[in-house]
Amino acid sequence: MAGLNIDSSQFRENIVAGINQAMLKAAEPLIQQTLKDIETRMRGTLAQYLISLIEQNMVMQYYGAELRITLNQARPTKEGGAL
Repeated sequence: MAGLNIDSSQFRENIVAGINQAMLKAAEPLIQQTLKDIETRMRGTLAQYLISLIEQNMVMQYYGAELRITLNQARPTKEGGAL
């Protein structure tokens, strides 16, 4: 009977590569869902910031039968946001 000769370092590399590939494949749906959740939260935060910026810089005035809405240009603060 011939002896079985296994190169343990090559075997380990192949096993690790196979496990990594399987784990990445299995994690892909979770990664995609997480990215969607983050994007949804980021869009909500951005929308809240823009609405706040508009409300802070909006002036409504009546001129007779007309309603004039003016948006003043926001001035940047030291932190990079608007006043």
